[in-house]
Amino acid sequence: MTVASWPQVLRALTRGEDLNVDEATWAMNSVLEGTATEAQIGGFAMALR
Repeated sequence: MTVASWPQVLRALTRGEDLNVDEATWAMNSVLEGTATEAQIGGFAMALR
């Protein structure tokens, strides 16, 4: 299992790459558990477009 980070997740998404299962799970858990900042959530939402 790979430990993900916001820079890693956002970089992959802005490059048009798909997240792997670990990255997607980490990002969604961060959002749902309340550990992601508003800026991180906003960046994540925009990068998913």
